[in-house]
Amino acid sequence: MNYLNFLLILFFISCSTNEKKSINNSLLVDLQGNEFSLNSYKGNVIILNIWATWCKPCIAEFESLEKAKEKFDNKNIKIVAVSNENLDLILNFVEKRQFNIEFIKLNGDLSYFNA
Repeated sequence: MNYLNFLLILFFISCSTNEKKSINNSLLVDLQGNEFSLNSYKGNVIILNIWATWCKPCIAEFESLEKAKEKFDNKNIKIVAVSNENLDLILNFVEKRQFNIEFIKLNGDLSYFNA
């Protein structure tokens, strides 16, 4: 759980910028290629996990994220994993690993999230 606490602290620090960006919905799609809006989670805390299929530490932390999802199941906390890789590559990864986390695709550069 210490690793999850570190991620949450890192998340809040990275969100402390004075610059506010609105998320262009056409940049985010679900795994079926449909537009995805984070606004559908308005009123919730969103843990946005930026990852890549080639990133071993990213993949290792999915287990902790799944445990956090279970722990906060009845809370207003949503965990969303976002990658800007090819949709087929993401789909293949998700089908093989079957993590119980919501995966979305960013149609753009990860610098959009200051990552």
